[in-house]
Amino acid sequence: MTALPPRFTASDRLKEFPTEQARARIQALSGDVGAIEAAFGQLCGKVKVTDTTDGLRIGFANGEIVHLRPSGNAPELRCYNEAATPQRVQELNKACMDVLAGWR
Repeated sequence: MTALPPRFTASDRLKEFPTEQARARIQALSGDVGAIEAAFGQLCGKVKVTDTTDGLRIGFANGEIVHLRPSGNAPELRCYNEAATPQRVQELNKACMDVLAGWR
């Protein structure tokens, strides 16, 4: 049996971020790999795959994940991350939140 690689998660949110504004920002990135890499490429590198089932989930070639979605019950923009170590996922989540804070 082959063991799966370790995965760690972190999440945070921007409060008082209007849902429609969050949707518009996410929609602007969806399907535009260049825009995604301009926003997050310096953190994670090249985009490997995207999924718009629930917001925008971005898988990068380095194996890291950035998942953005508006909250379903509050005016918040949520960010979920996955990475290979606890330290890296915390670092990535903070860096992503810094990027998202610039969206206000």
